[in-house]
Amino acid sequence: DKQLESALAGSAGIVFTVDSTSTEEELEQSRMWIQEVLSNKLSFRGKTPLPVVLLCTKSEKPASLSSSEISDKVLLPNIKGGRKHTAQSCTITTEQGHVQAATGLQWLAMTIQN
Repeated sequence: DKQLESALAGSAGIVFTVDSTSTEEELEQSRMWIQEVLSNKLSFRGKTPLPVVLLCTKSEKPASLSSSEISDKVLLPNIKGGRKHTAQSCTITTEQGHVQAATGLQWLAMTIQN
């Protein structure tokens, strides 16, 4: 897919967002999309897989899944070959949510630098 290859070209890391209130069907769609992205040759620099951050939005909602539950369903089945990864819950409705998202992005920046 040309759009995917264009998006990955020159990337140093990958960020996915998933709605924490997603249905099982939506989570499966996310898992399949993540699989497609992470299996693309451009998700590697040489033999080194690009690091991945999974931002789990709407974590403030009562019916939301935890970041570890979402990671188990959509990210971990696709992690192979020592790819570094993390999952972070976040919300945009509070200032704390911005800090949460920034934590995931800071992890990515530090992982890329090392």
